[in-house]
Amino acid sequence: MGAAAILKLERAGFTHEQVDALAEYLDDQAATKADVGAVKAEISAVRDELTAKINQSRLEGKSELAEFRAATRAEFVDLRLELSGMKAESKFEFAAVRSEITLLEQRMTIKLGAMLAIAVGVVGTMVKLL
Repeated sequence: MGAAAILKLERAGFTHEQVDALAEYLDDQAATKADVGAVKAEISAVRDELTAKINQSRLEGKSELAEFRAATRAEFVDLRLELSGMKAESKFEFAAVRSEITLLEQRMTIKLGAMLAIAVGVVGTMVKLL
């Protein structure tokens, strides 16, 4: 507490002991400019630390996202290759089935023709015999 403040309090009717007690109390309780400066420095340090941690987290997040994207792209490429292979395999299998159906159709035509020829022969023989 400054000298001017002490004089004002004494003029206002405070005793010297009261002024001393008040001054001592204020000295113990009041924050000085140095105290405020120290708190500001601590706040600034904490702010800087938090900013650094936030930036680090952002970088880690971006890195993890980039890794995830790369892995996903690789999986899509693998999936496309697998689907392409399955498509080619399916085309080959469908072609084989069509070929087999064509062969079966030809065999059935031959068998039906042979059966018709036999039937005509049997009918012709029966007509001659009857």
